[in-house]
Amino acid sequence: MGLNELSSKTLALPPRRTYLIVLGAEETDFDPDFKSFASKQGFVPIAANDAGRAIEIQQTVEHCLGFLAYSSQGERLSHELSQRSEFNRLQTRSIQAWSEAIPTLKRFVIDLYPEKLRELSLFAHSKIFSALLPSLTSPWRVVDPFEVPTSADFLVSCETMAERFLGSVSIQGRIESVRSIGTSFQVLQDDDVAGFFAEVGNEILGMMNHNFLKMGVHGNITLPMVLRDPGVAQLRRKQSYFMPSLTLLNDPSSLRIRFQFLVPFMRAALFDTSMNFEVGAEGYGDVEFF
Repeated sequence: MGLNELSSKTLALPPRRTYLIVLGAEETDFDPDFKSFASKQGFVPIAANDAGRAIEIQQTVEHCLGFLAYSSQGERLSHELSQRSEFNRLQTRSIQAWSEAIPTLKRFVIDLYPEKLRELSLFAHSKIFSALLPSLTSPWRVVDPFEVPTSADFLVSCETMAERFLGSVSIQGRIESVRSIGTSFQVLQDDDVAGFFAEVGNEILGMMNHNFLKMGVHGNITLPMVLRDPGVAQLRRKQSYFMPSLTLLNDPSSLRIRFQFLVPFMRAALFDTSMNFEVGAEGYGDVEFF
């Protein structure tokens, strides 16, 4: 029986979605705030109160964050499933009450951003900003991805795509604040300022792509998207799958950069590659480093 046939005859789950398997619970048990949080983040919680149903879900869905074990029954099921090879790359978090669900999931989804991607993101960000914007000397900080964005009037976004791999780098900020970085921005039109950061995002993603080659991922970068509107800080892109993210903020300039990458945790066999590579800029010659 094929994957599509199994999906249509049993669970009939919507395709191209990210799921969180909640062990030891019925869906009628789900707390409303928990369901609302999951919906805003872009994943769907689905209950599995026995091992058989968890296995059925695993065989049906395309993308899964992992397990949330509810109560002692959920923890028992988690231990039972951990003995199966198809589940050994999935992470599990445990709660005893629904009041623990949102704080636990916030930490969970932050931790889903792979450490090697974090290292690469910070490296590429530092290299490209130092090369293209050396006058920006104020420090950046990693911010909570759930933090409400500051106001912004431009947003640029670049994507890289390969087979079963998707990533994006987006930069947003306020034109007026950016002009304080240096005199070069003070003579540019507003659209040209935004266009400059489109090139910055494109170069950051280019350097990341250069490193992805070391693990056999040949990404293709799309043309940058540039939006100019006072409401862009509140924009949320509707996407099929949940994408773990890393966000950096430069307070004086209002610049915020967000890295997002889709890593197919559930279907590990479809993306059987190692992220154990040395991060570096060797051989990347598109940017002149000062």
